[in-house]
Amino acid sequence: GRYLDPNVIFLRSPGDEPTALLLQQALRESKAGDSHAAHATIERARAVNRGFFEVDRVEAFITGFRHDTDKAMTLYRSALGDCATEEERAWVGYFYAGLLARQTTDLAGAIRFTEKAHELFHCFDSALQLGNFYVWDHRFEEGAQLIELALKLAPGKPRFERAATSWLV
Repeated sequence: GRYLDPNVIFLRSPGDEPTALLLQQALRESKAGDSHAAHATIERARAVNRGFFEVDRVEAFITGFRHDTDKAMTLYRSALGDCATEEERAWVGYFYAGLLARQTTDLAGAIRFTEKAHELFHCFDSALQLGNFYVWDHRFEEGAQLIELALKLAPGKPRFERAATSWLV
């Protein structure tokens, strides 16, 4: 599947698994439109694993999806502050970049975060997002190269290949 999928929870150790299950539940509740249940589940996850950057990252993702950009940005910054490694920061930065590019005017910041994520993860999601951001920044040749790479890295499901092909066209 996709490595940088919002439903995938970054685990630092097996001890994070109970929190990951709660965060995945919160994402499902949010997708179903039950924001109160999602918030309550996130608070349970926070109580179980204080300081785990994924709690703020998931809450930021859900909050950004509801277009509460200021709160989402605060939560992403908090998640970045709780990260202990470059890999963790690149993980959170990838999702933060989506918010920056789509809901703020900080395309340069979005590109910086996504470049770091792509450097570390070199996967379909990072190549496609960075390629799209380059195109939005009028860096068409670089963007097309990355989108072509995303097409090669697509996880073998037609919908991902269609997404990359659509962006390439």
